Amino acid sequence: MQNELRNAIRFDDLWAVYGPEGVVALAWWVGAQHVNAIRDNQNSYPFLEITAPAGSGSSFLLSYLSKLIGKETYRCCSPQHATKAGRLRSLENAGTESIVYLDESAQAESFDWDEIKALYNGDSASYGTRDETREVTFKGTLIITANKPVECNDAVRSRMVDVRLKGKNLLDKPTHIDALHQLTAAEASVFGRALDRNEEHLLFTVNKLVPVYIEALTEGLPFIRDPDPRGLHNCAQVMALVNVLSDLLGLANEYRAAPLEVLQTIASEYV
Repeated sequence: MQNELRNAIRFDDLWAVYGPEGVVALAWWVGAQHVNAIRDNQNSYPFLEITAPAGSGSSFLLSYLSKLIGKETYRCCSPQHATKAGRLRSLENAGTESIVYLDESAQAESFDWDEIKALYNGDSASYGTRDETREVTFKGTLIITANKPVECNDAVRSRMVDVRLKGKNLLDKPTHIDALHQLTAAEASVFGRALDRNEEHLLFTVNKLVPVYIEALTEGLPFIRDPDPRGLHNCAQVMALVNVLSDLLGLANEYRAAPLEVLQTIASEYV
């Protein structure tokens, strides 16, 4: 069953194109499908920031992730080109789904990323119109895509897990790209159904392993004098989800160990 699921979502092609960074994004996506249950137990869930040079495949990766829950497209918003009311309406309309913020700061006015802080805990935000003030409670997850890390303060940065795609594999692996492109949402949606069946295991694993990984990261980063506890918690959550993914697909240790190393590097950058 594990091999069937792995083959159904073309995991080996994902690995060939995106490597361990792609698996980190996939593990975060696994948690995103049960984010409110995770927030109930963990109080928060990180934003995913995907940074990559133009043409490096971030949009292609997001399309792939969307297919895994039976969707051919994903919700997106350019925060620099929308009003606050428009942005919050987009969040409200997303429900429990993920929404992608496309950073276009090079082509538009800057955006105050402080606005998204409350979304980390699934808290509410309000906006006013001419006739009323509306309050929006965010039940979904937020992905930020950009060519380079967005310019924000440490408080916002500490709420993100920044996955940096290398990009070069898009040109080097046309066969694997074609395989992922040909995968349909109907075929890939078996993954989302498997996640639903395994929700109890997912939550158990996250609750069990997050404190273990926080301790391991704290001990493994002695060169950081005061590691950011929120940042370590973010990475520990996604590390636990790498284990969930590994169990679900029956992955060999190399496919588990390399993404965990990526997350350890990300954790070392929270200062």
